[in-house]
Amino acid sequence: MAMVICNECKACISTTANSCIHCGARKTKVSGYTIVAGAFIGLTLVANTWLLWRLTQLESTPAVIGITQARGERALTPAAARELRPAKPIASH
Repeated sequence: MAMVICNECKACISTTANSCIHCGARKTKVSGYTIVAGAFIGLTLVANTWLLWRLTQLESTPAVIGITQARGERALTPAAARELRPAKPIASH
């Protein structure tokens, strides 16, 4: 039998007692369901916050096609991009 401290009067009481023998305060028990529900709610809030942050990051980054269309330019096709690349790398002396 172990002894714990009462939350109300700070007296030592037994772990098997349902209430404090000095002040009559009942011991509070936290069920496993309460802990699981709290963890689930916390993880849900963290996941939703991260998803909303990520969504705003993606929306604020313009796509390449969107930039060229906004400027009134034509977007490069992959074939046109290959033509713009040099055939051989330029050697430095």
